[in-house]
Amino acid sequence: MESVSGMIISPTDREIRNDRAGAGRYHAPRSGRLHSGLDFLCFPGQNIVCPISNAEAIRYAYPYEDKSYSGIFLRNSHFDLMIFYFTPADDIFGKPLSQGEVIGTAQDITQRYDSPFMKPHIHMQIDSADPALFLKED
Repeated sequence: MESVSGMIISPTDREIRNDRAGAGRYHAPRSGRLHSGLDFLCFPGQNIVCPISNAEAIRYAYPYEDKSYSGIFLRNSHFDLMIFYFTPADDIFGKPLSQGEVIGTAQDITQRYDSPFMKPHIHMQIDSADPALFLKED
């Protein structure tokens, strides 16, 4: 059985956001709901890398109806992930992607919320996972 540790890396090579506008950890409180992913700090315009190995970009993803921000759905044999608030590179669809490979550039989500307290970040969440990854080995 493959170890779960290291199967996913930060798409920004930075830590999880925690600022006065909110925490970017999984299940942090969000206006009557729980945060469903992880927010990784970024610099607008920085390269965003593929967080999983042997991945395929399935399709574009738009977190808001007006499509003002974008992202993608990624898949490998273990995970389906969604990553938002970046502009995907044109050449990532239809080819295998390696963990750490550049897949696009960060957008500035702070402009949408006009908050002086929110730090720029990329949102990543697992849409589905292979449950066998989490089984204890005997």
